[in-house]
Amino acid sequence: MDNKAHRYDDNCYDDNRYDDIINLPHHVSSKRPQMSLLNRAAQFSPFAALTGYEDQITSAGHRRCNRILLSEEEKEQINETLSGLKKHDFITVTYFYEDPGTDGAGGFADGEYRTVSGNIISIVPAYQRLRIGEDQNWVEIDFNDISSLTLS
Repeated sequence: MDNKAHRYDDNCYDDNRYDDIINLPHHVSSKRPQMSLLNRAAQFSPFAALTGYEDQITSAGHRRCNRILLSEEEKEQINETLSGLKKHDFITVTYFYEDPGTDGAGGFADGEYRTVSGNIISIVPAYQRLRIGEDQNWVEIDFNDISSLTLS
């Protein structure tokens, strides 16, 4: 092995190959403007090689299914609970959200079941609608789409 081979050791910096240029001033082009730090940093930003991958993962988390028909007893229990609700009550509702598409097993489905919790913003019996959530972030649910309702 050549005795002049350069090696790196934590305790030894005997590499003198760049001594002639190490203290020279940084070159600045007179023909091209210097790149901004923002543009330089953009060169190293993450690259999304799989465009749409995140959307696919998100949609895979939603399990579409067909609407489950409730028994008369279940409907009666939901109606009883609905009739006793007041504005600002905190409730948890599971409801059917119509969103036709594939069910993930090669079939077709009508939508999915979602569960939300929040304060009642409004109840409109004439339109059979219930609005829960916060001022900016709310969900409006049709009474017929409710599969379970719990007053907390």
